[in-house]
Parts: sequence; C-alpha cells; structure tokens
Amino acid sequence: MAIGYGFAVPKGKTRKQLKAQKDREDAKQFKVFRDAVWDRERRRLGLDDSFALCQGCGELVSPSLGSLFGQVHHVVSRRHKATRIDPDNGRLLCRKCHNNAHRREF
Repeated sequence: MAIGYGFAVPKGKTRKQLKAQKDREDAKQFKVFRDAVWDRERRRLGLDDSFALCQGCGELVSPSLGSLFGQVHHVVSRRHKATRIDPDNGRLLCRKCHNNAHRREF
C-alpha cells in the first residue's frame, strides 16, 4: 500500500522543454558573441556604427544590408565549448569569404 503524504510532488521538465531552454540560452550567448565581434572590428577601424571591414577581402560590410551583409565566422569550430563564445575566436567576413572559409578555400 502506498503512503500518502498529502501534497503533490511536481514532475521535472521534459527533454523537449530542457532542449528548448538550452537553445534559447545558446541563442542569447551567440548574439552576445556576434555583437562583441562587430564592436571589436568597428573600434579597431574607427568606422561608423553601421559598417565594418571584411577580414578576408577588406570589403565594407554591414550587419543588416542585403548585399553588404557581414557574417561572423568561428575560427575554431563551435563544437569546442571552451572557445565557442570567445570574441577572439570570431572573424567578421562578407558572404563570399564566409562561404570560402566553410569550404576551406580561405
């Protein structure tokens, strides 16, 4: 016979809920990482808040403009947790250079 304690014991979160929470936390960390890399490049060159230079080809890039869109590339893979959100591990690249970096043609 089961012993009744007179109060409900709450269940823990499901795997799906835990994964969704982890994904939200990762997204916040990556946004901070991207912003830190953009800020570093803007300060390094003393450029306007809306532009920076691609570290591959030297082209002007912007965080929001279509053809000039700049992307942050991880030098050491994101799989390595020690350097995943370290701004020193990020490079600011244009789309062309970012695609070349993923194909190891950089």
